[in-house]
Amino acid sequence: MFDENRFKTIASFEELKALVEEDKNINGLGAATANRYPIRFVLFDNFHDSFEFVMYMLEECGVAVQSVDKWIDHDYPDLMITYQELSDDISGYISSLGGKDSVITPFSELARFYDNQQHHTFDALVKTLKSIEASMEGVENSQRIYIPIIGLEGKMAAFENDTQINVWHLHDEDSIGENYTMILVDDDSCYGVKNIKNKANVVHTVGEWLDIWKKPEVHQKETIVCTSKSIFANAMFAQPDNAFTYVSPQNAYEFLKLGLQLDLGDIPYFEEDEDNWRLLAEQIDLSEDFELCSFVARYFDVSEILSYKSFLKIWFSHSSNFDRWLLCSCYVMLNKGDGFLTACLTKLNSYSNADLFTEVAMYMTSVKTEMDERRYCLNEASLKNVRLSENVEVVIGNRLENIAKQSGYHEAIKYFSGITSKEKELAIAWLGRGLINLNEVKAFFPDLCDYMQAQPLLTPQCPWTSSYIDNYKKAKLGNVYTQEVKEVIATYNADSIAFDTWYQSLKTTATLLSGRKDIDVYYWIDGLGVEWIPYIQAIINQHQQDNIYLNETLIARALLPTTTEVNKKELQRLSEIDIQTMKVGDLDSLAHQSTNRYPDTIISEMRIVKASIEKIMSTYAGKKVAIVSDHGLTYLSQLQAGLNLAGFESDHHGRLAVCKTGKATTDKNYIILNDGKTVCALNHKSLSNKVPRDQGIHGGCTPEEVLVPIFVISNNPSNSHWSVIILTPDVSATDPKVRLKIKGLEVSDIPYIIYRDKSYALNKVGEGEFVSTSLEADEKETEFNVCVGGKKIGNCSVHWQVGATEEDLFDF
Repeated sequence: MFDENRFKTIASFEELKALVEEDKNINGLGAATANRYPIRFVLFDNFHDSFEFVMYMLEECGVAVQSVDKWIDHDYPDLMITYQELSDDISGYISSLGGKDSVITPFSELARFYDNQQHHTFDALVKTLKSIEASMEGVENSQRIYIPIIGLEGKMAAFENDTQINVWHLHDEDSIGENYTMILVDDDSCYGVKNIKNKANVVHTVGEWLDIWKKPEVHQKETIVCTSKSIFANAMFAQPDNAFTYVSPQNAYEFLKLGLQLDLGDIPYFEEDEDNWRLLAEQIDLSEDFELCSFVARYFDVSEILSYKSFLKIWFSHSSNFDRWLLCSCYVMLNKGDGFLTACLTKLNSYSNADLFTEVAMYMTSVKTEMDERRYCLNEASLKNVRLSENVEVVIGNRLENIAKQSGYHEAIKYFSGITSKEKELAIAWLGRGLINLNEVKAFFPDLCDYMQAQPLLTPQCPWTSSYIDNYKKAKLGNVYTQEVKEVIATYNADSIAFDTWYQSLKTTATLLSGRKDIDVYYWIDGLGVEWIPYIQAIINQHQQDNIYLNETLIARALLPTTTEVNKKELQRLSEIDIQTMKVGDLDSLAHQSTNRYPDTIISEMRIVKASIEKIMSTYAGKKVAIVSDHGLTYLSQLQAGLNLAGFESDHHGRLAVCKTGKATTDKNYIILNDGKTVCALNHKSLSNKVPRDQGIHGGCTPEEVLVPIFVISNNPSNSHWSVIILTPDVSATDPKVRLKIKGLEVSDIPYIIYRDKSYALNKVGEGEFVSTSLEADEKETEFNVCVGGKKIGNCSVHWQVGATEEDLFDF
């Protein structure tokens, strides 16, 4: 009966135990054959049933268990023994048992990797083993050798009709068995993933592969990572196999996602990113559960990366290719491919600043939120000194000009950022021509906004100079000689007498600072005029957190002619140290360069001034510092024709000249100096040939050439005790003057009012009391600021009385 069906299928483990006992005690017909051939192949669908069977045979039946790994050469643990060597080892082992029973395992874990496609070595091994005959002792003792085979039902099916083999197949549909995922990795380090044994069984050799099946804990993890070269080379022969799911990752990404089943979201794989995936693998530690978003947040030490502002902060803090790849990949994934920045990131060819911000700059969207996001990104890049290529700048500039033509300048300015010089050049030109407003450039060009702030009251002796310098800056920005400038020059520089009237009311830098023992160090910026006061005040005020404070802003006059040679000597009187060693900036040299081109020169000027002030701030050591200048510059002479006066030798492109013979004669175009021969231009027309295009110049008598600033800074916020009280809260619109009481002023402090972005002088009328000049009243504008040297020391409100006021009969 037994011989009639040697390939049996058993439905339960109890049936299997009964079959073992029945087979062991077989009598009668078929017993001789059964005892002659001791091998019993026991086929299982899963490792759980196999392990239970082995333990049953060992513990309840007292059958010895022989591990196949003992036949591996331990000097070469990753050398796979041949099927012939394995069959010989098994045959020899059976002979050595003296007729006793045994279980040989793990057999199938080695045999499954034998070539059964071309050379059919698995079939040959089974055929060889099934033919092994028992010894005389074995026959007498009904010796049985049990060889468990797991998951190779497909291969063993080849022997289903073989009458000379004993195969028992436990196929229990109710069995709760687990099978394994086997990750075949051609990388001994498992791509550097840390603590991988927390998630998977790891084997590196054939010997380790066979050894793990003796350990009960192997069943606690359903994943096996195998780096054995031998197994990797023969893994193709394992199919069909219903005990293992084989995964052969071809790269780090597949190892993490398909092998270890880590959740990597929707991040796509591209071959060019393989190095980054390898670096990511090296950062992963499986001592705790892996969750991509949490991992990325910990890696960058941030709470979130979903917003574009967080993205930029991380981007600029991490410059490596891997870090930026990880950041971009996760940002795109978390935003599900939506958003302005996401669209730019999907187009990147590299993770350089230039590549990213070129994409951002070139993507000109009309969606308001996206426009804001674009500008923010580009402004941040500008603050980090990111620069785009010249070609990209040209393209962006052309696009912006086209938008201006089609939709207007106010629409085009919405696309501006601070990242390209071309945008700054257009902003300067458009603002100078009155095509846009100052507030429209503040977000992307704060330097220009600071530069163009209303001038503080420069000097009470010459209150007109403040509005003049404002108009000069507008003309300079527009590169046009304006009527406002022309009228002031025609009035206050009409001739030498008119000029001398205001010029002599001012003091030189050396005179103003004479006897100042409190100043420790002097710094000199060549060519710095009063037009730069608001800009420099803004820069210095940004350093208050560094305990650097602007204490005073004073106005002085340069000596004539307004050249470095003359005024450098005047500055040298301030210090025993060579003033040349204190020179930190040079606008003068820039102004004379023949390569200057409007409006780029203005941007270069800002760069020089800011770098000079920042240099002073960075080397500041707590001493009181004075920043001085030798003369200012004018960029309006290059817009006027030259007078080509005969008999004069030109100097500084005709801003001054020397009479070749005799003494100079009186002329409204110039002032004659004490030597009687040297003359300085009173207006913007050169005394000789025209000043070259786009060049700044000095030597003459215009306010921008003559007036120079003095900044005094220290680590003490002096005069912080100022207080302002308005004495006339109700002011008549027909006599719009305000009366104030100001406490805490120093002798050198000159207070003034800023109302509706214009400066108004305050005239002292009593101890601590001041009256303003007439304000240009607007009943809707009731607030004004009181300032000293660019600092706001108070804010006041008035009530404008616009009706008729009754005469006060008692006001004598």
